[in-house]
Amino acid sequence: MKTILTGGQTIGWHLWQKVDAFLAPPLCPLCRQERAGSNGICANCQEELPKLPEERCQLCGGGRSGILQVCRHCAEEGGYPWHRGVSALPFQGLAREAVHRFKYQRQTFLAPFLAARMVEAWLQYGAPARPQLLVPVPLHWSRLWKRGFNQSALLAELIGKSLQIPVCHALRRCRRTSQQAGLSKEERGKNLKNAFGIRQAQTIQNQSILLIDDVFTTGNTLHEATRILLHNGAAEVNVLTVARD
Repeated sequence: MKTILTGGQTIGWHLWQKVDAFLAPPLCPLCRQERAGSNGICANCQEELPKLPEERCQLCGGGRSGILQVCRHCAEEGGYPWHRGVSALPFQGLAREAVHRFKYQRQTFLAPFLAARMVEAWLQYGAPARPQLLVPVPLHWSRLWKRGFNQSALLAELIGKSLQIPVCHALRRCRRTSQQAGLSKEERGKNLKNAFGIRQAQTIQNQSILLIDDVFTTGNTLHEATRILLHNGAAEVNVLTVARD
């Protein structure tokens, strides 16, 4: 499995892997106390880990009810430009804590567990879509430098290896944006306007793309990223996230 156009998005990933392998015994990545089981976490954390319902929205991956194939939120939004959206976990409880520890505390040993849950969710809910490329949502260079890694890029690498799909860093962050959390719907839209650009558009021409991000909240970030990919020749875009907020 190859990685296309890394563009610095996976800075320090292989170094993090080596450090984690040396420092972290085969313990549950969530509690760091019990030994991990066959599914990557201990029995206690497996019991505590929140789960999404079986009936899921085809656009955001969250739970849905009724006869519609989409949830109330997505129906009220009038849809999104991607074809199908899948999320692995609800953004609450132990799942929320794991994402925050991975993203903000540099606990990259959580990446394999999160990526594995994403792969499981995609195989169950992503069909019949058949992506040809994985594209992670990029960070602005200043945030990448400060954090030391792009969480979406790390997840994309692991997912790509599991699904045997190449990773293409086709998107770039043109300008630094404010954190989306705490902004109104209108502010979120303005915040992301012209935030993304494309790298070498020929790499995504007529390709079916699976866009990778950590958390689906309002969908604004994924909406803008999808718009840029489709505008530059992608045949289809689907999205896959760790969690649905």
